Amino acid sequence: MSALLGVGLLASAQLARAQDDAVDKANARSLATEGIELYNVGRYADALDRLERAQSLFDAPMHLLYIARAQVKLGQLVEASETYRRLIRVELSQDTPSAVREAVEAADAELDGVEARVAALRIEIVPPDQPGLVVTIDDKPVSPAAIGVDRPMNPGQHRIHASVPDGRRVETTIELADGAREALRLELELTRAPQEMPAPPVTQESESDRGPRTAWFVGAGVGAGLPVGKLSTGPDAPISDYVGIGMSLELKLGVRFARYFGAKLFGEGALHSPGSPPVKFAALTGATSDDRARVDASVVNRQAVGFSFLAGTPHGKLGGYGELGVVVYERLAMALDISMPDRGCGTFTSQSLTVTGPSLRVGGGAIVPISRSFQLVPYAHGTIGRYRQATSSTCEALRPPAYLRGDIDGDRVATHAFIVLGVSGEFGWFSR
Repeated sequence: MSALLGVGLLASAQLARAQDDAVDKANARSLATEGIELYNVGRYADALDRLERAQSLFDAPMHLLYIARAQVKLGQLVEASETYRRLIRVELSQDTPSAVREAVEAADAELDGVEARVAALRIEIVPPDQPGLVVTIDDKPVSPAAIGVDRPMNPGQHRIHASVPDGRRVETTIELADGAREALRLELELTRAPQEMPAPPVTQESESDRGPRTAWFVGAGVGAGLPVGKLSTGPDAPISDYVGIGMSLELKLGVRFARYFGAKLFGEGALHSPGSPPVKFAALTGATSDDRARVDASVVNRQAVGFSFLAGTPHGKLGGYGELGVVVYERLAMALDISMPDRGCGTFTSQSLTVTGPSLRVGGGAIVPISRSFQLVPYAHGTIGRYRQATSSTCEALRPPAYLRGDIDGDRVATHAFIVLGVSGEFGWFSR
């Protein structure tokens, strides 16, 4: 009899617990629905309150996703990063509902953008290692283990206070931008009563005061190039007659230092379309109208190698930059297919024409951070120079005109430019 009574009591307890769980789950669903609706109309603080209550009643990935999004809207980026990470750690299986899977995938996609905006603050106390030191940020205590190291922080204004039992103290405020990496140096000094003397000024050092933060980067970009100017001063030497719009690929390796300056090495290669009807190329081959020649450009390509100096927004910050560089080697090559009556070369032959010379690069662009280590760089630059040497490969019966043979100097020198618009991606890493 007593055994039956015990089983009955256990079943009753389990039934009561199941009923309580069902009530909590229904209540959580109601709160979450209200929270998402508040989020969608821009009432983020109220939305966060409802969603956190729902999560406390019932653990659900969708609650965490919208909690993180509301925290982002409220500027609570550190808290949002941790909420996203908690959601990403949810284990998925073949039986996982699609809604849960989509929430985890959304968190994974959104986390990088939030982490890139999280600021960091390193607090250093002078003199260091003070017994009884108490440090607070926005009236919240900071562990001694967090002193002297980078501490993730939400962007915005923060109040920092430090004190020791003997009466020395210091207090200041600092404004942190999105993704900022700052250092704050606080000197503990004895503070008298306000009526006798105001509190001593606080010494604050930014990262730029403490020394340059170096950012190394590698990248690649694609763009479209338009030629202008002349190959030489010859009557048939406008560059646009022979070289049309082309697609370029640029590889670069560089470093940014002292926050606002930098330098890079670059190599650029481009394939261009022929500029004008094929008969225009006859002047370059040495053929005349009597030859009844037909000339086609099968390949027109350009290469450039050089280095540039940069000035502008620090690496990883939204902004822009300017560029001034030297192209130590620029080469433009044309491969021509020629068909004409036999003049000792056969009825079909080929000819190559190559012009080389140094040039100057002037340009700039925008910096668009995507994550802490990757940024997009839309750019525009002009490579302005003068070709100094022309070489050709063909039979002796067909030689290019004198103004495109050998050294190009004196009155034969003309100015040309390639104007390029494109976009590149850069991967960077920091060092001291």
